[in-house]
Amino acid sequence: MAVNKEDLLAAGKLTEKDFDLLGVGQVRIRALSRGEAARLSDLGSTAEREMFMILHGLVEPKLTKAEVQGLYNGAVSGLLAPLLDEIATLSGQGENAVKEQMTRFPDESGD
Repeated sequence: MAVNKEDLLAAGKLTEKDFDLLGVGQVRIRALSRGEAARLSDLGSTAEREMFMILHGLVEPKLTKAEVQGLYNGAVSGLLAPLLDEIATLSGQGENAVKEQMTRFPDESGD
């Protein structure tokens, strides 16, 4: 039996979950859409890719692009790495997907 339109559209809904951000508290995150995930490879640096993931994957609290950049530039790596890994996992990119992307798409700037 063929699936109906409503069921198909409902199945495509992005997964969301609460995530414990170590030492900070709980945030709400979601999977990146297929289109968002595809855009990652178009971004020039690892920093741009990771900030894009936070901008689109962090649901609550919702941050502006400037706020994400401030968080990214001011936070210790250990705070954001688990968040990025979890967004990647929800997005179907598997564990350590961020590290794999850094290997596949190294920074041209040498960062």
